[in-house]
Amino acid sequence: MIVQPRRSALGIWVVLVLTLGLAVTWSLVARQELDAAIASENRKVVDDARQTFASLRTETRQGLEAACTALAQDPQLAATIATQPIAALQALLQSTQKLVGKGFVAVLSRDGRVTAHVGADAIQGLDLADARLVMMARTTLVPQSGTWIIAGMLAELSITAVRVDATIVGYIVLGQAIDRDFLAEFSTRTKVGVATAIDGKVVTSSTDIDRVAAALATQPRQQLELDGDAYLAATAEVEDVMARRPHVMFVKPLAHSQGMFERVHWIVLVVPLVVLMAVLFTVSMYRRKVVRVS
Repeated sequence: MIVQPRRSALGIWVVLVLTLGLAVTWSLVARQELDAAIASENRKVVDDARQTFASLRTETRQGLEAACTALAQDPQLAATIATQPIAALQALLQSTQKLVGKGFVAVLSRDGRVTAHVGADAIQGLDLADARLVMMARTTLVPQSGTWIIAGMLAELSITAVRVDATIVGYIVLGQAIDRDFLAEFSTRTKVGVATAIDGKVVTSSTDIDRVAAALATQPRQQLELDGDAYLAATAEVEDVMARRPHVMFVKPLAHSQGMFERVHWIVLVVPLVVLMAVLFTVSMYRRKVVRVS
């Protein structure tokens, strides 16, 4: 006959309960640490994307300024602006657009009115004499850059005066719209969705994040959930046109990262399971060695 002391049985149950409690605690803490690691890593990706976008805007402006300088020094362009009809100027602009690739090029008269352009129908005929960049370009020899809203869309542009001798005969304007193609290329490069908004309304986005961007446009935040999916986000103001409150939003879905980590979450359970099995094995061996009373 086997005798199991009541005290020994109680001790075994205490050990089992403590082991199970430690196993559950370990699993919860490890899961929280994994989730925190996912959020931290993706936060870095989003913040890096915001900095990269700022650098890309700077690079775009620098490229436009260099192209403006080259065009302003072209005697043929200066002579055409000063003496030729608009048709001749329009034809010349067609050949110069390659300097800005997918962007646009325009010429202003000496009084600041748009007289010819390629790729920017929305500015045809506009009087820009009082525009800040035009006034700045009027008094300096170097191109002036900034961000404008053209046809409801943000655009980086550069303006410089074209002179014959010391007399201004017009202005050359080069620009690059921050459109869907521009944003899509950036998103592919950074793996982060990006969208622009003006006056709290989404203008364009790189990927299918319009609903998330719309939520961020009205209430900027760093993290949000929509339809059960979690996203990390960041917002950057566009400093040149604050009157219209334009800003750029960066969005990183967490679903993909969480899906990858879900495949290794089971590893979190290995340690407590091993400990639990070891305890059960020890208890089993102990029960075999209890005092036998014949």
